[in-house]
Amino acid sequence: MKKQNPRKPFRPLVQIFKLFKEKMFIKKYGLTIDRQAIKEQKPPYIVIFNHIGYDDHLIVGLTLYPQLANFMVVKYVKHTFPDGPLSYLAGSIYKDRYIPDATAVLGAKRVLTEHKGVVAISPAACYCFDGTPQYFDYSIAKLIKMFKVPVFAIKLHGMYFMHNRFRKDRQNAKIKSEVVKVFGENEMTNMPVEQIYKKLYDICDFNDFAFQEEEGFKVTAPKNDAAKGMEYIIYKCLNCGEEFEMKGEGNVLYCKKCQNAVKVNDSYHFEPLNEKSVYVDSIAKWNAIQRRLIDAETQKDDFSLSEPCEVYHYKKGKRYGIKRYGQGILTLDKNGFKYVGTDYGINTELFFELKHTPSIGVETTVGVKNKMYIVFDGNDYVTRFILKNMTKAIKFQQCLQYLRYKYYPDFEGQREWMNSRPSRIFNGRILGAKPKTDIFNKNQ
Repeated sequence: MKKQNPRKPFRPLVQIFKLFKEKMFIKKYGLTIDRQAIKEQKPPYIVIFNHIGYDDHLIVGLTLYPQLANFMVVKYVKHTFPDGPLSYLAGSIYKDRYIPDATAVLGAKRVLTEHKGVVAISPAACYCFDGTPQYFDYSIAKLIKMFKVPVFAIKLHGMYFMHNRFRKDRQNAKIKSEVVKVFGENEMTNMPVEQIYKKLYDICDFNDFAFQEEEGFKVTAPKNDAAKGMEYIIYKCLNCGEEFEMKGEGNVLYCKKCQNAVKVNDSYHFEPLNEKSVYVDSIAKWNAIQRRLIDAETQKDDFSLSEPCEVYHYKKGKRYGIKRYGQGILTLDKNGFKYVGTDYGINTELFFELKHTPSIGVETTVGVKNKMYIVFDGNDYVTRFILKNMTKAIKFQQCLQYLRYKYYPDFEGQREWMNSRPSRIFNGRILGAKPKTDIFNKNQ
């Protein structure tokens, strides 16, 4: 096992980011920071934060300043450029995503005990899809319990509108950061991991659409293209029930099959484009419906989801960069993920067991055709799949969650508990014209 010895964060690097970014976030995006709960706290301690968009780490850093933190990040970051060298200078702790990692535990221990520092962790380890939480890493609750130090949470709001996962540019919005105390020193000693997990999740639970409705700010896209890329999140038509036929262009999201269409307004909510529009008023509610349908679909023993894909790995003998090494078919069922095709020019099968795959990363980072791709992390080795139809990526990830709830839950009743979280509940109704298809009955 290779030990991690994270360095103390390089203060000049943080000061440079603060100098060039803080005024922009305050002036352009109305950033407000409430750090009262942590103002008098001396290290060591742990900070967790909800991961929403591209700039979360910067806002967390500004919230903690002048205290510097060692961020826990996914291991593959050290193989990217320029993030790899920058993460090293920032003293990052590298962790295999979603699975226990002894080297990350030792790295965190070094920061907390030897450096008397601060460890910052995002249990989601991935940008959110719809302005609400997605998978929340259960192993983080186990890790936090090991250390008898105070735990705080930084709750970020509005980040989804400013810079979300399917856009490469920032939109005008309002953002807020607030610190709350979660656990005191030694408070978790006799507390079950399940209880720790649930408290962490509920404190980090968020709904950026509810935040926007409360604050009433406008969201404007620089190029008047607010709907661009939304098909990567909203894949099911509420009118005809077809999947992977949605398309976002300009400020309009529409179905290529039946022409059902909605307009994205200046609050980043949906409104009818015409009298035939069938819709709900936000991405969060639309995806809540998709989750509800996935929940029912994955209860079937013969559930299966497949798609042609290309496979990528790190470049052999290179520190940075990845390369295409094959193509084939990726399939998800109750046993896990199975890839059948070529890899390094040889016919092969790759298998990722459901039991050992709590979740997967779905990324949109520049560098791999600027597309979404599915990421499997583990043992300092990363496999990435670019699906032929990348609008299926979100369904692969959310189907995996519900298969795990059914066959390998982190705790008893996880599926029911997760479905009861405020940000996941859809109690409204489908708006607009009468749908051509009853999507809820069609998918039973």
